[in-house]
Amino acid sequence: MRRFLTALLSVAVLCVLAGHAAAATRHTAGSPAKQQMRATAAQQAARLTPEGYRVGTRLGGPTRFYQRQLKTLGDLKKMAAVPRIQKDLGVVFDKAGLSSLAPEVIRILQAASPTDLKEVQFEPGQTMEWMALRKAGKPQLVEKIKWEGKKPFSAWEFFIDDGKSGYTFDVPMTCGNLLLRSIGPSPKAVAEAEAARKAEEARKAEEARKAEEARRKDLVDPFIEVGIGKLRGGSLAGVGTPGVTSIDDPGAIQCQPLLVAKGGADVRLSPFWRFAPAIGFAANFHDSGNSALFADGELNYWFQDKKGFIGTGIGVWDITHGDNVSPTGLFQLGARMWKSADTNSSLYFTLSGRLFLNHLDDIANHYVFWGGLRYIFR
Repeated sequence: MRRFLTALLSVAVLCVLAGHAAAATRHTAGSPAKQQMRATAAQQAARLTPEGYRVGTRLGGPTRFYQRQLKTLGDLKKMAAVPRIQKDLGVVFDKAGLSSLAPEVIRILQAASPTDLKEVQFEPGQTMEWMALRKAGKPQLVEKIKWEGKKPFSAWEFFIDDGKSGYTFDVPMTCGNLLLRSIGPSPKAVAEAEAARKAEEARKAEEARKAEEARRKDLVDPFIEVGIGKLRGGSLAGVGTPGVTSIDDPGAIQCQPLLVAKGGADVRLSPFWRFAPAIGFAANFHDSGNSALFADGELNYWFQDKKGFIGTGIGVWDITHGDNVSPTGLFQLGARMWKSADTNSSLYFTLSGRLFLNHLDDIANHYVFWGGLRYIFR
């Protein structure tokens, strides 16, 4: 009896220990569903490339977007005509953040024009940004896929340029699962940028040309001047006491009204300094015989925007009367009265004075001055 009880107790202990071991095993392994999830996760992790792409090896099956193969453009056109396909493509593009492209994609697929679509081979090793597929019948997309099938697959390819980026799409003939092969630069944007660059270069070149033309033109600006003034002293032949031509004759020193006209060229020396050689004629109204041909060399300082000038210079008065040729010292100033909006040509009010350098001992009786208008051609 004692032996029987001992044996019964031993069997009970073994049963308890076996139950604990089984529970521990179940706890470690988990449920079959959890085991499957772990296995799937490990498998998916193992099938990611170092660049983070999922590896794809086959097309079709329950995830296919369209049940028929798309061997011709006509097949593609039929697929695009299905309302459900159109709706599901809209969902896919919403998920991809490219909803603005959906109408154009559907239009291209519905037209099925060989102008827009071409047959291509998607080679092993090539990648795609995303692919549309179905999960439990609902449209989804999977991002970053690398095709590692044994063979390339045939697809219909088209391109969309939205002015910001260029999108290359493929539709596999096997399943119709639209995929975005790549996103690149927009040819429109590139062309517009290039056109803008060339236009800017042309604009700068034209500005440089105009600036150079203006600079060259500004080097020499012709001008004419007319004025009314008087001469005191100067050419004295036939002036004063009858029969007396000497400059020492008090009667010879008198004012003689003048009408002056001269022309010359205003030559740029620097942004503010200009040299203006000129030749002119002073018509003497007291005695036409005392009219004088003269030459000037002005050195003028010009104010900002050529609003006016002030200067000095040297000249020769009465060139045609050899006995009375006189060197002169010049003083002149001008103020702009009018400026052409088209050519920048300007009209100036001027005052000009001359001192006879060979009679500096009697300046009060030997001078010329006039006031007038100077027109400068620019």
